[in-house]
Amino acid sequence: MSILTKSSPRDSIIKITVRPRDWFFRNSYQRGLVLLFAASCLAVIIPVFPHDFHFVWIWACVGAASMCMAYTTAIHNTDGGEGAYAYIRCVALLGVAMLVDFCRIPPEIVLSECRSGDGRTYASVVMQHIATHFRCFPVGSLAMLSIVFLTKKDRLMAAESPERISLARRLIQNHVVQGIAGSFSMFGLMGVTMDLMLKLSARTNLVMDGGGIVSAMICGMAAYHMMVNCWKRLLLCSNNVAHRVLSR
Repeated sequence: MSILTKSSPRDSIIKITVRPRDWFFRNSYQRGLVLLFAASCLAVIIPVFPHDFHFVWIWACVGAASMCMAYTTAIHNTDGGEGAYAYIRCVALLGVAMLVDFCRIPPEIVLSECRSGDGRTYASVVMQHIATHFRCFPVGSLAMLSIVFLTKKDRLMAAESPERISLARRLIQNHVVQGIAGSFSMFGLMGVTMDLMLKLSARTNLVMDGGGIVSAMICGMAAYHMMVNCWKRLLLCSNNVAHRVLSR
C-alpha cells in the first residue's frame, strides 16, 4: 500500500510505502513477541496432541509467557539483545524433539515417575526430575544440550581484549566452559520448574499432563536465558564502571 504526500510548496510528491505487517505492530519488538508467544504455544501443544490432554492450553500459555519474559530481558540489554527468531528456533527444536520422545514413551508413564518428593530434600527431588528427564527423553535432552552448545556464545566472564587471548583459550572459555556451566544451569532450572509445575497442579486442581512436562522444560529454558541475560547486563555495567574509574 502506498501513500502520496506533499512535502513542499512545489507539490513534489514523496511515495511512502506501508508494509502490511506494520498495520498491526508498531515495531519489530512487538512482532517478535507475538511470534514467539505463538511458537511457544505450538511447541507445547503439538507434542501432546496425539495423546490425552486436559489443560494443555493453560500450560502452553505459561510456557509462552516465560519465553516472552526471557525475550524481554534480552531486548532491553544495552547491547540490543538477541532477536526473537533465536528463541523461536529454540522452542521449535524442543517441540520437535519432545514429539519424537512422546512417540517412544507416553506422558502418563513419565508422570508416574515425576511426582514431588515425600519427605525428601529439595535437592534430591530436583535431581530425580533431571535423572528422569535424561532417562525418558534422550532426544529432548540432546536438543537442550545443543541449544546450550551450538548457539552463539558471548564471553560472559572476564573483560579481556581479544588480542591477549590465545585461540585455544578462547575456544575453551567461550564453548567448553560456558557450555558445561550452561548445561548444569539449564537442567537444574528445568528440574526446579518441573517441581514447581507439579506443586502448582496439585494446589490448583489442574491435571498435569504431557503439556505440563513440555511447559516445565520451556520455563526452565526461559529461566536459563533470563539468567544469562541478567549476567551479561551485570558484567556490562561492571565493565563500564571499571572503565570510568580507570579513565580518571
